[in-house]
Amino acid sequence: PRIVEAVADYYRAIPTKLPHKIKADEMVRTFLSRIVTIADELDQLEAAVSTLVAPGGTQYNALGATISLLSPSEQVYDALVSYITTGVDKRQFCLDDIFRVEIPDERERYKTLGAPIGNVRCLIHATKTYYVRHILKSGFKVPTGGSHLMFGYGVYHASETAKSLGYAAKRGYNGPNIMFLSDVALGKHYEAPEALKNISHPPAGYDSVMGVARKTRTGGWNGSSTLNHDEFIVYTPQQQTIRYLVTFNR
Repeated sequence: PRIVEAVADYYRAIPTKLPHKIKADEMVRTFLSRIVTIADELDQLEAAVSTLVAPGGTQYNALGATISLLSPSEQVYDALVSYITTGVDKRQFCLDDIFRVEIPDERERYKTLGAPIGNVRCLIHATKTYYVRHILKSGFKVPTGGSHLMFGYGVYHASETAKSLGYAAKRGYNGPNIMFLSDVALGKHYEAPEALKNISHPPAGYDSVMGVARKTRTGGWNGSSTLNHDEFIVYTPQQQTIRYLVTFNR
C-alpha cells in the first residue's frame, strides 16, 4: 500500500498522461519497470565512465578483468570451437576470436560459494555489446524486473549457440558480436514443466531451473508450444564464473 501511495503521489506531482482507468498494481509495475531500466542504464554508464577516466591507468586495467587471447595452438581451443559452432548455420555465423577472462572478485565468490554446489557445466550467454564493459567490470547481475522473463529473475544460460544468437547484437551491426562461456554450478536442477514467471529462486530443494527443449511448455496461442532449446537459470550470481569471451560476426 505504501508503494502504491508513493507512486500515486509521483503521478499527481508530475503531469503524466494516463489512461482514463488504471489499476493501482498495474501502475506500480509500470513505474518500477521504468526505475529498473534507468538503474541498469546508470550501471552501464558507471562502468563505461570508470574505464574512460581511470587515473594513471588504461581502459583495460580499469575493467578489473584479466583478458588474454586464446591461441589456436592451445589444446582447449579446438574443443571450444567445436562446442560453439555445433548446430550453427555456418553461412550466418563466423567465429573471430576467443579470449580467456577472469574477474577476480567474481571468480573468488564462485570458488567459495558456487562451485561446491556441484553439477558444473560450461554454458553460453550472449549479450548486446553495450553490456560487455559492465559485465567485465562486475560479472553478471540478477535482473530485478521484467515481465518477459520466462523463468523469473535469474541469470540465463544455454547449451547451444543457436539459442543465444538472438540476444547478441542485431543484424547490420558493424562491430563484433559477443558471447560468454561460463562454468555454471547447477547443483540439483528442477526441470520446469512450464514457464515459471516472476520467481526469484528455484523451487524448494533445488539449486537451479532447467527449461527442457521440446518438453517445457511456454504457452503460445493454443498453450501447447514448447522450448526449441534447453535453458539453464541460476538465481545467484556466484553460481557461475565467466571463463571465456567469444567474438563473432553474423
